[in-house]
This record gives sequence, structure tokens and C-alpha cells, in this order.
Amino acid sequence: MPELPRAPFKRMVRKIQPSMKISDNAKKEMRRITERFAMDVLRGAVQIAKVSKRKTVMRGDILVSKRQLVKTI
Repeated sequence: MPELPRAPFKRMVRKIQPSMKISDNAKKEMRRITERFAMDVLRGAVQIAKVSKRKTVMRGDILVSKRQLVKTI
């Protein structure tokens, strides 16, 4: 179930190349990829917080999780 709006992806494309457009299918795919990546980062961050015996996910947990995830991609 999609959570993120598609409009921000259109704005991002315009920031990169003002004359460029993005199709609806491309926006949907970017949303899907972005949501999946964010969920994977958060899963890792939650695990890091659990191992650290905390109930709060911290910024550092997210940064470490992202680094670990990007290494595997």
C-alpha cells in the first residue's frame, strides 16, 4: 500500500533538469523503490536499537543501517 505522494518525485526531476518530465509509471516506480528502501533502512535501525536495548530509534541507527544496506546493494 503506497504511503508516499508522487508529487515530490516530479519536483525532484525538475530540480535535476527543469525541462524534463516524469511519467506516471515512473513516479509510481520511484515511490515503490523509495518506500522499500526506507522500510529496509528502518528495519535495520530498529534491530540496532533493539541490540542496544533501547526503545527509541536514533539518527545514528538510521545512518548505520543505511550504510550497511548500501554496501549490500
